[in-house]
Amino acid sequence: MLDTLSHPTPLPCVPVVPRRSVLVVEDSAHLAAFLVELVAGLTGIDFPQHAASLAGARRVFASEAPGLVILDIGLPDGSGLDLLAEIKALEPDTVVIVLSADATAENRAFARVAGAAAFLDKGHELPTLARLLHRLLPPLETA
Repeated sequence: MLDTLSHPTPLPCVPVVPRRSVLVVEDSAHLAAFLVELVAGLTGIDFPQHAASLAGARRVFASEAPGLVILDIGLPDGSGLDLLAEIKALEPDTVVIVLSADATAENRAFARVAGAAAFLDKGHELPTLARLLHRLLPPLETA
């Protein structure tokens, strides 16, 4: 087993995040709370939004498109990969990071073709997510 801290996964090319807002789409309440706290702590964004389903994520997009989405695939009302395609069709500049336990080669390929900035395995790549968030949305300088 590789130690992800001493041998971290290389980061993908980092796109520009168009808006300093984040949506976490994750149906596990515990993981969602962790991700929201991680985003807030690393980026300085006080209130990252959370949706536990495709329907909830669509409601967020209907009111205001976030600049960055952390997206699970296995959601109670469908596949996050379908939502990825919708997000990129509606807001092509929105940066999407897929974070899933279903990290098959097929899902990774689909996400890449659909426009995901990264696909990370929930079980093994959370340190990579933290590094990626820090690069995508560095904390704002305070006066």
